[in-house]
Amino acid sequence: MRAYHEELFGPVAVVYSVGDDAEAVRLANDSPYGLGGSVFSADEARASAVASQLEVEWPT
Repeated sequence: MRAYHEELFGPVAVVYSVGDDAEAVRLANDSPYGLGGSVFSADEARASAVASQLEVEWPT
């Protein structure tokens, strides 16, 4: 999808369906922007494990 590799402005969300957590992390880390990210899950431990693998800027 072209929108995945372009910087978008405004209220926009690009949503992908992936097969597993590892594929989600690979896809998220493939972005050249990497300014922020969110992980949503009912399983807090799983969400934390996935979030720790993301190459994003963390708030200070």
